[in-house]
Amino acid sequence: MIEINLLEKKKPLELPVVLGIDLNQVNKKSLVIGYVIYFILTSYVIPSFDDENKDVRDQIQQARSQYNKVKQEVDSYGSLNEVMNAFSKRIEELKSREDLVAKVMSKKSNPYKVLRGLSSSLNDDIWFNQLSIDKDRVIKIEGESISFSSVGDFVNNVKELEYFISRGNFTGETFGMKELKETQDELYGEKVTLQSFVIEGKIQSYGDLN
Repeated sequence: MIEINLLEKKKPLELPVVLGIDLNQVNKKSLVIGYVIYFILTSYVIPSFDDENKDVRDQIQQARSQYNKVKQEVDSYGSLNEVMNAFSKRIEELKSREDLVAKVMSKKSNPYKVLRGLSSSLNDDIWFNQLSIDKDRVIKIEGESISFSSVGDFVNNVKELEYFISRGNFTGETFGMKELKETQDELYGEKVTLQSFVIEGKIQSYGDLN
């Protein structure tokens, strides 16, 4: 007996051709695996790369901003040669000013502190008749005293003053007796013997260090 199946037989699912590739010829299992990999890449891996790229781009932008800021500062000073020339010029100006100050200080000749030091070194029984200081700082004192020891004490006291302490290459005596002799004079109605003296010295400083 002959049986005839009148139900229409279902045709298999036909896949399209993509980019010249017939998907019907591709293994279905491989196709599913490829789709899963594609999904993972597009959903997780590629976005994470985008985030990392954004961080890198932000870092590059920050570095570029810092570079531009530094460049503007450098440009504001002009070229390196100009900066160095200006710096050298300033150094020379400061040296000139220092030399000028040293020159002025070397010529400083206010004898106030020296005279005050001399006065404090005197005993009551000694006095000056004449005192002079020349342009070379040579001091000459002419005076008298009723005591020989007072004259000696005065000379020793003055030698201890900073104004007469030897400085630099000076090797001579800074303060000493040049002449001492006895003279007769009348003092308060009485005749007395006086010690007449001449003292010379070389002022080493007018108190510039104070």
